[in-house]
Amino acid sequence: MSQEVATLSSKEVAEIDAQIRQEAAALKDTLSVSGNKLSLKDKQFKLPDGTILNGPLDIIVVDWSSQNQYYAGAYDPNNISSPDCFAIGKDPKTLVPDASISAPQNGACEGCPMDAWGSGQGNGKACKNTRQVIIRLPSRPELFTLSLPPTSLKAFDEAMKSIIATDAQPLQFIIPISFHPEKSYAQVIWGEAQPNPEYAKDYMLKKNGTTGELLALKPE
Repeated sequence: MSQEVATLSSKEVAEIDAQIRQEAAALKDTLSVSGNKLSLKDKQFKLPDGTILNGPLDIIVVDWSSQNQYYAGAYDPNNISSPDCFAIGKDPKTLVPDASISAPQNGACEGCPMDAWGSGQGNGKACKNTRQVIIRLPSRPELFTLSLPPTSLKAFDEAMKSIIATDAQPLQFIIPISFHPEKSYAQVIWGEAQPNPEYAKDYMLKKNGTTGELLALKPE
């Protein structure tokens, strides 16, 4: 049997795309909404089940949001608590405290004294700015949440902007991520994007609301 890849007509490609969309729509019923987090601790990519994946790690960025988190007290690893104030949204410039916050630090994150440089340790901010990124690994069907720390935001934003500038969506690509070799902390850097052959499935996960549900989860 020949293993050569057949040349498909435009009609056949359209039929395959339609089938992909149909199968992707069914995926929503097989995916549970949870905080399935990919950890970056100790400069290792660690899955919720404890599996450690060596980098560079190929990922597909399906969706993301901006999230700010403010804790009034010092971090205690033995007593994890919810933030005293937090905000979730697409545009970091228009974030406002979540409606569930009883004592917001400010009416909006823009102009909040806790979001100002120098309000935290050293010259940092008291409020932690993050990107909550919904990703998928090419070899796995489930979605994971990747929480990028402040030191990784610039590289992430630049990587996404470079793709969007071509009138494409990041989910149409597989991107390798790794850790900056010269940093002692987990600063994520982004490699060269390659086409994602299953982008239609990932697009449907975004369109049908699955990623939106994950991004709406409140920080713990």
